[in-house]
Amino acid sequence: LIAVAPDDREAAQRLAELRATTEDWSGVLDAQEVLLRIAATDEDALAVALAMEPSAAQANEIDRFLGAAERVLARTTIAETPSLAFPLVLARARALSRDPETADGAATAFRRAVQDAPDDDARRLAVAELGSFLAPHMNDPQRWPDARVWFERRAELGDPDERRDALIAWARAEAGSFGDLGRAADLADRVV
Repeated sequence: LIAVAPDDREAAQRLAELRATTEDWSGVLDAQEVLLRIAATDEDALAVALAMEPSAAQANEIDRFLGAAERVLARTTIAETPSLAFPLVLARARALSRDPETADGAATAFRRAVQDAPDDDARRLAVAELGSFLAPHMNDPQRWPDARVWFERRAELGDPDERRDALIAWARAEAGSFGDLGRAADLADRVV
């Protein structure tokens, strides 16, 4: 179908839907890549790229999604509009977090999402996803700088009770896993 009508958006969309019903996720990605190539606007390309994340995960072909994400993030409108780019930056971070070999890239991507979030709600979402990524790695010294970013942002974004709880948890992590009693004491001082 795509070979006969390589620029037919409707045909590519229908092919993606058909392949999804048969759980041919690699085939879904093929059709989505056509949709991405022929996307009329940057916003259309963004929507296609976001739809590619679950397909790539199902097909175990995350690199295809990552390549598409990079191409879309480089498009002018997306690159210049953080609120448009944010969902794709976060999706890219999630995709990278699926492979232990790309954990450093995932951590960097999650930190970027936290930093570049267009508003506090988006930042809270990015902080929550960073926390999910970090949860199994809290005892890994390589992830401690990321954990500190996570604790710090939690302490900044919550209501007073959430901030207190975040500071207490951070102080405990510093005193325990991270082994920095001085920083733990400083954080405890901020609680009182």
